Order: sequence, then C-alpha cells, then structure tokens
Amino acid sequence: MVHVETVVFMLAVLIGLSTITHKIKVPYPVLLVGTGLLIGFVPFLPDLALDPEVTFVIFLPPLLYQAASKTAWQEFTRSIRPITTLAVTLVFFTTSAVALAAHYVIPHFSWPMAFVLGAIVSPPDAVAANSIIKGLGLSKRVIAILEGESLLNDASALIAYRYAVGAVLTGHFVLWEASLQFALVAGGGLLIGGLLGWLVTLLLRRIGSATSQTSLLLLAPYVAYLAAEHAHTSGILAVVSAGLFITR
Repeated sequence: MVHVETVVFMLAVLIGLSTITHKIKVPYPVLLVGTGLLIGFVPFLPDLALDPEVTFVIFLPPLLYQAASKTAWQEFTRSIRPITTLAVTLVFFTTSAVALAAHYVIPHFSWPMAFVLGAIVSPPDAVAANSIIKGLGLSKRVIAILEGESLLNDASALIAYRYAVGAVLTGHFVLWEASLQFALVAGGGLLIGGLLGWLVTLLLRRIGSATSQTSLLLLAPYVAYLAAEHAHTSGILAVVSAGLFITR
C-alpha cells in the first residue's frame, strides 16, 4: 500500500528538481536517479512495494510514445539503415561484452547467467537518451540515429533476455530459433503499431471534437502496447511505431 504522504513528498521532490535542472545543467534522468538513491537512505520513509507489471503498463507506453513523437520522421527514415544496424548489432555486442566481463570477474558466474545480466543492462533507455543528448550540439542526423536506435533496441534486448533465461532453465539454445523469434517479435510489434497508427490518424481526421481527439491520442499508446503484448510481440516497438506514424 502506497502511503499518500510518501507520494506527496515524491511529487514535491520532482517539482523541486524540475526547477533546478536547467540551472545545474545535469540531465534530468541522471538527476532523478541520483536523488532517488539518496532518498532511499532516508530512515523515516516507508518501504514502497510496486507491481512491476502494473508500473510498466501505466508509465512505459506514454513515455515511449512521447519520445517517438519528438523524433523527426524524415531524419528517421533517412537513417533507418544505421539505426537498425545499431539497434541489433550494438545491443548484442554489448550483451556479449557484459557477459564476458561478468563471467570472468564474478566467481562461479555461469555463462547463461552472465548473458542474462548482459541482456538486462545492454539497451539504453529511450527517454533518458533523448534527455541526455539535448544541448550537446550534435547534428540532426546524429541525433536522429541516436534517438532511433534507443527506440528500437528493446526488441533485441528482449530476445536476448528471453533466450538467456531459457538457457539458464533448460540448458538449451539454438541460434536460428532465436533469430526467427527476433524477427517475429520485432516485425509483429512494428506491424501492430503501424496499423493502429494508421487507424488513429484516420479517426483524427474524422473526429471534430478536440476533447475526443485528445482522449484518442492518450488512449493510443496503451492500446498499441497491450495489443502487441497479447499477440506475444514487442509492445515497446508497437508504441514506437504508432507514435512515429501518428506524428509524422
């Protein structure tokens, strides 16, 4: 049970951080993580128990949708080749590098467990990436590649994680099965998100009420995420695909 006082305290901290983040020139996500670590040592705050599944469904779709909506469509499509290359090869390379280091540095850490760890930490967060690259003076093409890669890399990490966990439980791993699963999960998520984005765009043209349009846009990322998850594809890529299609 989340205490009301704790929620109010957290909201007050968020408001305070948002007012000083521009003055100290520290990326907002980094500031949030650092402050959260410090708050964790406050003795009088109660322990908070959050359901990870509920938290993901509530917060992840709108955050990804916002990040996708801020990505320039023309630059994204123009740089789609390096984006997809980085989103696949770079994630798998990082996963392997982390697994290699963990296996040899941590005593008695098996290869399957090492790859589980690598898959967890390999994909950078899309929202954090968008916040950090602001104000760095990068070209539009570089920004589009970094933003696009951060939006698409979750499918690669998800497949790596699933098969690493499967290897831990069963001791069985087949490369071609993992490759096929990756294509199905990623392609299915993109297809579902694209179809939903097309449908939402069509409805927005026919709906005259601004209130109804706003409600539809708020509902779109949740529908895309849940539909893709129920189809056992990537809900993350579905939200990204829908956001890019609607705001292009």
